[in-house]
Amino acid sequence: MSPALRKMLPLAARSWILACSSVLLAGVSLTGCADENDPATWVKRLDDPGQKLRSIKRLQEFFNDSMTKGGDKLDDPQVVAVLDKIVEPLARAYTSGNLDEKTREEVLQSLASMKDPRAQTAYAKALKDYEPGKTDRELRFASQAVIGLATAQKQLDPALLDTLWSAFAKYRPSKATLSEPTRYLHDAILAVKHKDWGPKAAELLKAPASDDVDSKKDQLYFLQLTAVQLIAELKDERAVPALTDALLTPIKARELLGPLKNAFVSIPLASTRSLVAVLEGKAFSERAKEFQPAMPAGYMTALVADSLGHISRPEGRDAVLAALATPDLPPMARFGLAQSLVLFPADPRVVPAFQGAIAKLPPGEKTNGLEMRAGLMQVASMLYDPTLVDWLLKESINAKGDETERLQTRMLTLDPAIKVMNVAQKAAVEEAVKKTEAELKTDATKAKYVREMFRFATEVTDRCKEDTSCYMKVISEPIPSGQPAANTKQVKAAYMAVIFGSGSNAAQTRSELLKKVDGVKDPAARLALVQAIDRLAPEGDANAASELEKLLENDKKTGEKSVLQAADTVSKVAKRLRARAAK
Repeated sequence: MSPALRKMLPLAARSWILACSSVLLAGVSLTGCADENDPATWVKRLDDPGQKLRSIKRLQEFFNDSMTKGGDKLDDPQVVAVLDKIVEPLARAYTSGNLDEKTREEVLQSLASMKDPRAQTAYAKALKDYEPGKTDRELRFASQAVIGLATAQKQLDPALLDTLWSAFAKYRPSKATLSEPTRYLHDAILAVKHKDWGPKAAELLKAPASDDVDSKKDQLYFLQLTAVQLIAELKDERAVPALTDALLTPIKARELLGPLKNAFVSIPLASTRSLVAVLEGKAFSERAKEFQPAMPAGYMTALVADSLGHISRPEGRDAVLAALATPDLPPMARFGLAQSLVLFPADPRVVPAFQGAIAKLPPGEKTNGLEMRAGLMQVASMLYDPTLVDWLLKESINAKGDETERLQTRMLTLDPAIKVMNVAQKAAVEEAVKKTEAELKTDATKAKYVREMFRFATEVTDRCKEDTSCYMKVISEPIPSGQPAANTKQVKAAYMAVIFGSGSNAAQTRSELLKKVDGVKDPAARLALVQAIDRLAPEGDANAASELEKLLENDKKTGEKSVLQAADTVSKVAKRLRARAAK
């Protein structure tokens, strides 16, 4: 090549000509030389053991370059053109073996980022060949790839689905060297949530568990937790007996109670039937023995009642009322049954049953350090009944125990009394507030809170009386900062909107309250607001549930901490609204 020509040609072209010249001088006849900037060139070199590793690196570079030029969009034409050439060859390079550990991981990581269904054979091999403590990173990347495909709603090969489930079922976090595979494998199962996995999840849920550290980590916190969450996602009625069995197994009830209740409310009709059968003594009666001495007498009944309350269907309420009429109930059973009543649709039988349950509880009987009678009176406001005020005040005056216990009871009974009192009851409540405030003379902060709570609630009732629309306006008013109990006005307004906006106006009141949820950022006020919506929907409301779920998603995106404090209640209310509406 002449010096003049060398200067005129770019470096890439000079390299190509020199490469071709050297081949021709060797006496080989060629029609053209390979284009180093064409992925196809490097795909061919994958078959050459001496160039395989370099070819893999180069193909990865092609993908990364195309993503940079395509704005990190997998559907950009430049990216798609590269993927069409390199995905399947890279997948074959992985599945054919003969790669060192580092290269296997890099290939799988690249393929996972491509989110291309043509690489499923590679993911299936990684899942099938998983060795605890040896290929944890490959399991992670394969799981990530499955999540990407499932999220993009790509068609998954049956072989990949089989290997994913097998890898999940045999995986033990206690034997893994990394924590990431545990999370990604869990997320992959829930992302795919194949319709045929319900019975498999139910089988996993039946496995025994113990308080051994590894058993908890492997069985309770991974396999069985994922199984319960999967059943909830699938809403698979076939798995309800396994869920019920888990609830009635002390260690599983203790460690998985929240997810189990969520699964029950996701499958409301079958779950209610199953739990009612337990409450009526028609199923799992032998399990009551397992709860003693592991749990207090009657704890199993309390768990079942609590789960029925979170589903909140009328047939569950009727079963709870019937169970409360049973003579000689253990205190824990009576407490749990009564506590669940505030979650069910209103019924004339509920308030007398609730008060009767408290009357039959022995004074001083405690659960988790809280006196049972006081604990039930604390939630009495959720019955939205002003006729309870006189009874609450009487219970407050007659509180038993030492000074600390008496004050605790008075505080817990004053709170619901203030929430549901009407204008005519103001004087009686004020007298109780003054007595409590006097006894709190050594605790100025609590005394001021009680006084301010009553003051704010009184301002609202004096202003609005029985006008539901007035209470609606109060809910939307800004809450001043730096004042104790300032949110009481909004909380009180939500309660009174239910009391005066029920009956024939319930649907309209509920609709108006729903419009206000997004604008209420205070967690206590929002909690009272969504509970009011719940109370005003005795037959459920799937549309309201959808609106609350959309709100939750938006709240998670914004990440506002104060709003997220009420997220759990909002989620539970949305689920109850769906459960009651189920046919």
